[in-house]
Amino acid sequence: TQLARLGMATLYFSTDGANWRNSSNWISTTLPICDWYSSSAETICDANGNLLRLELDNNLLSGPLPHEVSHIRSLTTISIQSSGGRALNGTLPDSLSLIPGLTSIVITGNTLSGGAPAAYGQLTNIETLDLKDNGLSGELSTSFGPFSKAVTIDLSDNSFSGAVPGAIAGSTTDLTTLDLSGNGFISLPSALSSLQGIRNLYVQGNSFASFPAVVEEMITLVRLDLSNNQIGGVIPPGIGNLVNLKDLSLAGNAFSGEIISAIGNLVNLRRRLDLSNNALTGDVPSFLGSLTQLQRLILNNNEGLTGAVPASFANLDQLQSLHIEFTGLTGNIPTAVCTLFDSINPIAWADCSDHADDAPCFQYCCGADSCQCRYGSTDSRCFG
Repeated sequence: TQLARLGMATLYFSTDGANWRNSSNWISTTLPICDWYSSSAETICDANGNLLRLELDNNLLSGPLPHEVSHIRSLTTISIQSSGGRALNGTLPDSLSLIPGLTSIVITGNTLSGGAPAAYGQLTNIETLDLKDNGLSGELSTSFGPFSKAVTIDLSDNSFSGAVPGAIAGSTTDLTTLDLSGNGFISLPSALSSLQGIRNLYVQGNSFASFPAVVEEMITLVRLDLSNNQIGGVIPPGIGNLVNLKDLSLAGNAFSGEIISAIGNLVNLRRRLDLSNNALTGDVPSFLGSLTQLQRLILNNNEGLTGAVPASFANLDQLQSLHIEFTGLTGNIPTAVCTLFDSINPIAWADCSDHADDAPCFQYCCGADSCQCRYGSTDSRCFG
């Protein structure tokens, strides 16, 4: 339609189309817009010539995204991803909410200002909303949602602040990934407990001062990252409810007290258990040896952890890396643990000189602020 051509032409002029990486056929007065350049590998129009996919990834657009894009009412997908240098600027237009069939908005890596438009809560068909790394800021409106069909929502690496609104939890069955990492959020809404299909929750690098209680109810989670916040106090026992977890990071907070027994319930942990850079105390518990699928166990930089390496670590036959450096662990490394390590060759770090036997099966020995491979930096044993 003429309105769609107007929307495309306005986008071209607003974002300095003459200097795009590829502008083949754009603003042609004779060729249909289906023949104008797109970065998409898929067909961009339907059989009737209606534009479905507006994709211009890494195409050096520079300038504001004009509201006239909303004239292209047939769109299902908008994707404008930038990666340094030229990028979109200005604010996100509210008018994208007027495109009724939008299922995917991927606008990332730009230098935008302002916030996430509350009007986007009207995008009832959206399945993917990805606005990461755009320089967006401010608090999310209580009208930001519900995204009743969303599968992935990614707002990471912006400068959002305040409380995450409950409206974001609109898709109780479809939402599988919620990525809020790298912002300044301070709390999560209780409404997240209604997410029956959520598998991945990333909230690392925010400003949480306490453990978000709702997380203890999100029993379908497979990956949980709460690292690099400001969470203090003991690890809550409700973490043991999350028995489907395969990847858990609580690193870089201010957790204190012992490693609680509820961690031992997480027998499906596989990719990672990261409790590093906290203020944990007490002996390293033997029940960690029951996490037999675990590939990475990271306990370093907890100076209050004491005692010896548990003999039960000899059960961790899937282990790829172990960090116990910059802790208070002492004593001999159990023979069974070293026998296992000689067989599976995980990369292991320890304060070797603090152990009576010099931690012989640990490749990396640490002291002061650095670690070195005991075999020399070019030895293959230093790289697994």
